[in-house]
Amino acid sequence: MQANEVEMDIRCVGMNFRDLLVSIGIVEGPKDTIGIEASGVITRVGSAVTHLKVGDRAITINNGCYSTRKVLHSELVVSIPGDLSFEDAATLPTVFATVIFSIINIGRLTKGESILIHSACGGVGLAALQICKMLGAEIYATVGNEEKVEYLMDNFGLPRERIFNSRNNSFLHDIMQVTSGRGVDMVLNSLSGELLHASWECVAKYGSMMEIGKRDFIGRGLLALDPFEGNRAFHGIDLAGLTRDRPGA
Repeated sequence: MQANEVEMDIRCVGMNFRDLLVSIGIVEGPKDTIGIEASGVITRVGSAVTHLKVGDRAITINNGCYSTRKVLHSELVVSIPGDLSFEDAATLPTVFATVIFSIINIGRLTKGESILIHSACGGVGLAALQICKMLGAEIYATVGNEEKVEYLMDNFGLPRERIFNSRNNSFLHDIMQVTSGRGVDMVLNSLSGELLHASWECVAKYGSMMEIGKRDFIGRGLLALDPFEGNRAFHGIDLAGLTRDRPGA
């Protein structure tokens, strides 16, 4: 074990959509890389590690967490409070790391700026809603049915006129209508095909699109280039690659 590593006794592992895609061969990758988030107890600590100690309850985001024990880079491990169950804790790392890296580290969304969160009742969507409310952003969202519309209204206080349909491209017209044709400063996108292109059209001048989906990347999809004339930015987010190549990011 290296000086900057820790060993974790893994108690729970979160199952992500990426795990399914790798398992059935849609996303390339060794099968032993599935399981990208987990919770457990620290059993050994490298000499250079100062923020963790043996016995700490912790979570990690890493590849290949379907194991009983795993040695991890310490920068990919953080401690958790005693009242957070291992089951709940194992669901947190991937969705919140995705949102924080996309919206804050790369997108630099600030108070008063607007964002469209697609599939807002999914794991990443719910994490994004919490982070964006904390930032003071103007939030717009899409969901797939009326039950989810009511959930966002009841639990996050989103006005009905800011919640749109994620199942077709009608959200493009709706966003442009409620923003007087301007669009939004950021789109957090997981939709594919025609809906990805409609999402790209929702981005306002000087805005950005955070693409966390994989289908169009894998399918070598094409992207309209004319929106770049408005100083727009398009960012592809690959959290698995980030944790492998730049664990300190």
